[in-house]
Amino acid sequence: MISVIESLGLVPIGQAQTPQSDHPIFKFKNKNNLTHNQIKSILSNKKNTIPITEQVTKRNKVKINQKVKIQEKKDQRTNNYTIGKVKRILTNTPNHRQGIKVKLESGEVGRVIEILEGNQ
Repeated sequence: MISVIESLGLVPIGQAQTPQSDHPIFKFKNKNNLTHNQIKSILSNKKNTIPITEQVTKRNKVKINQKVKIQEKKDQRTNNYTIGKVKRILTNTPNHRQGIKVKLESGEVGRVIEILEGNQ
């Protein structure tokens, strides 16, 4: 459960003991834009998937020097994104269902989540 909570961007700020048992209850500070009801819904979902914005799946939409938002492999279960300019397009096929993989000028590699500026 902690990994799901961490992936929601929640950070523990302390813990308390319940009067009925010795099991701790963690209190969390919300570091993302999710409401209490959205977090509750995600935690009650059996799959515990986090909805993310629609990824860019067509290679011809992505251009070199275009400012984009990417999600790196290490951040796939979080809402962490990296913004930068495309240095190189790594996906060779015209479409990719998980998103077009690019390398940014800063060296990060990830799949394009959103095109922020440039030819759309």
